[in-house]
Amino acid sequence: MSIARRLRRHWALLAVCAVFLLAGARLLDDSMLWVDAGPQRAVGRVALDYLAGDGERALDRTHFAQDRYYGAVLEAPLALVERILGQGGRDRDLYLVRNLLIHLFFLAGGVVCYLLVYRLFGSR
Repeated sequence: MSIARRLRRHWALLAVCAVFLLAGARLLDDSMLWVDAGPQRAVGRVALDYLAGDGERALDRTHFAQDRYYGAVLEAPLALVERILGQGGRDRDLYLVRNLLIHLFFLAGGVVCYLLVYRLFGSR
């Protein structure tokens, strides 16, 4: 099936994604700093250090034992983007980038969920 035909078939998905993407971009500047943002950033940095080969020493730097593995799948890529952008940047900008990436991850999850349901049931 051609890409153009698939896009026509799933026009509702594209419309919903466009609305959520525009709403997320519009509301990004108004997004708030959540309570656990600092500890979540620390989890991401520790997970990234662990993956880079620092091993158990990286895990020893976590504040609480339950933080060792919580959210590392999402936080490690966010920490990588933060390192690429430079940790010397303004904290507000880093949090806005994090919020944007989390929103995009949410949208990607919604698309995958839709496509999985479509594949399982064959209906939009």
